[in-house]
Amino acid sequence: MYAKRSLPRRFRNGAPSFTLLGETHVCRNQREVLVGVFRALAERYPGFLDRVAPELRGTKRRYLSRTCEEVRRGSRSGAPAPLPGGWWLRTAFMRENKLKALRTAAEVAGLRWGEDLIVHLD
Repeated sequence: MYAKRSLPRRFRNGAPSFTLLGETHVCRNQREVLVGVFRALAERYPGFLDRVAPELRGTKRRYLSRTCEEVRRGSRSGAPAPLPGGWWLRTAFMRENKLKALRTAAEVAGLRWGEDLIVHLD
């Protein structure tokens, strides 16, 4: 018998992606989805990052900040991603927390989760 070979992630049905107001973006991984959503919302809604930053706080460090050091504090894993306007986004955290951050972003932007913003991290 031959061993089953799985298809590369980009060809599977569950490829990481997001759909923002009807426009779908296919990504390579969860990090790209997270960064892509925040960049798209920052470009579409002026002042979005200023409004969402206070809502995104972890127990030890911030998820979103104007300084790379605040986002990275105490962590060696994953480089923060730069966003428009000099902001930095922490990308190295658990899947559940990424979903929570994305839901919060949708809420702050006034979007309906699962309708205006659809996210697939798997």
